[in-house]
Amino acid sequence: MPLTKKNLVDAPEALLLIDQLRMAVPEDVSRATEVLARKDDILNQSLDEARKIRSSAETEFRNKVEDSELTKEAEKEGERIIQEAQQKVQRIIETADKKAVQMLKDADAYSYQVLSELEASLQSIITTVQNGLGTLKRSDDTESAKSNEAPKKRKSQTTSEVSK
Repeated sequence: MPLTKKNLVDAPEALLLIDQLRMAVPEDVSRATEVLARKDDILNQSLDEARKIRSSAETEFRNKVEDSELTKEAEKEGERIIQEAQQKVQRIIETADKKAVQMLKDADAYSYQVLSELEASLQSIITTVQNGLGTLKRSDDTESAKSNEAPKKRKSQTTSEVSK
């Protein structure tokens, strides 16, 4: 039974920490989602650019079909353009993948840091609560021991008076 009505845990501070966590974790998840969305946008842009380059090469190729020598040149040029486009797309994909992986790692590190800080705060609160409970238990035990000793003293006094 508590002797006072005071709390050992600062409830507003605990609620503030919980609210901060609620806001921080979804923000990290949305950042990671944005990274993945941007990756898809970059890939789509690269594919569109490759299609445009290919379409341009095909158009150029058709215009040069009339002359066999020009046709051979157009084929070579078309292949070169396609190869360049494919290389460019590959570089863009690799860069996007690296950025996405790094941003996910950063988001994971940030989440880990926030959760570690929350764990430390909660551990501190738990320790405070346990210490408070221990103090109250010792206080109850001390009061119980005192109240148990009083009847024993009265009983021994009564027994010694009867024996006299």
